[in-house]
Amino acid sequence: MKMNDVQPEGMIRKQRSPQTDDHKFVPVPSAINTSEAICSHLYSSYLTGQYADLIVRFQFKQTGHNFQSPVDGILYKLHKIIAIRSPFLAALLMDHDASNNDGYQQITTLTISTSDANLTPAGLGVAFGHLYAPYYHHLLQGQPEESQATFYSSVLGASTLLQLSDLCQIVTGYIKQSVSSDSIVQYALIFNDNLYQNSQELKDFMFTYLCNGIVTETTEKYGLLWDNENGKAYQFLTNLFAELPFEWLKSIIESKHFLVPREVNRFTFAKHVVEIRTRQNQQNNNFLTEENVLFSFAGTNQQGVTLVRKTKLNKSMGLNNDTQRRVWKASQ
Repeated sequence: MKMNDVQPEGMIRKQRSPQTDDHKFVPVPSAINTSEAICSHLYSSYLTGQYADLIVRFQFKQTGHNFQSPVDGILYKLHKIIAIRSPFLAALLMDHDASNNDGYQQITTLTISTSDANLTPAGLGVAFGHLYAPYYHHLLQGQPEESQATFYSSVLGASTLLQLSDLCQIVTGYIKQSVSSDSIVQYALIFNDNLYQNSQELKDFMFTYLCNGIVTETTEKYGLLWDNENGKAYQFLTNLFAELPFEWLKSIIESKHFLVPREVNRFTFAKHVVEIRTRQNQQNNNFLTEENVLFSFAGTNQQGVTLVRKTKLNKSMGLNNDTQRRVWKASQ
C-alpha cells in the first residue's frame, strides 16, 4: 500500500494513492447523461486524488491485521465537499475548523486511530468510494469465496465508522449471501460482539443458519447425520462446531430451534464437540478453562442439555486456587 506525502507548503506529491491501488480494477462507466458524467468525474477524482483538499490518515493501534500498516498510517486523499456526506467525517471537520486558529487551510489532515482488527485498506477504500459514486458494486460482487468474510466485514466496519447506513445495509445483504459452512466460524468470531451496525441482525441470521441450515446442508452433502457418530456428516459437524466461540456454541446447543431429533442426540453431540475442544486446548497448552455438558432428566427443575465452563484461578495469576464455575444461559 503506497502512501501520499504532504509537503510542508500544503501540496501533495503526484503518486498513486491507496484508493487507486485498491480500486485499480474497478471500471468507471462511460457517461451517457449529465448525471452519470458527474458521477464518473467525481469517482475518477477520488481514484486519482486530483485537487484533493482533505487527507485522512488511519493509524491502527493494535496488531492482528492481515496487511502491513506503515508507521505513519495509511493515507487517503479526499475532497471535503464530498467527504461531509459522511456524518462522522463532517463532525470531525467541523471540530477541526472550530479549533483551528490559522484561518483557511488549503489542505486539511485528519488522523483517525482505530483498534478494529477487521478494518483493511480495501474496506476503507470502498466506503470512501461510496461517498463519490456507486461503482463499488464491482468490488462487492467480484470477491473470491475464500476472501469474502474478511472483505465484507471490513466494508461493514468502515461503513459503520463513517456512519453510512445505506452502505451498511447493502453489505449486510452480501454477508448473508456469503454465509456457508466455510465462512460461518470466521463470521461468528467477527460478530461475537455487537461492534457494527446490523450486527444483531447478522447474528440472528447466523444463529438460524447454525440451528437449521447447516444441519440440512450437511445431511444433503454427506448423508445420515444423527445416530451415525462414525459417519462423515457427524464428524464434519462436530469438528465445525468445535471451532465456534463458546457463547455461540452454548446458545446453539441449548436452543429449542437446534435441528436435532432427540435430547439424547443433543447431549451426545455436545459431549463430542466438547471433547474435541478439550483436546485442542490441551494441544495449545490452555489449561485455564474446563467445559462440560450437563443433562437434566425429566422431573428435575431444568430439563435438557446445558453447557458450562469452569475458569480455573491459581496463585500464579495472583489469585487463589479455587475453581470458579460460570454458567452462561442461552439467550435464544
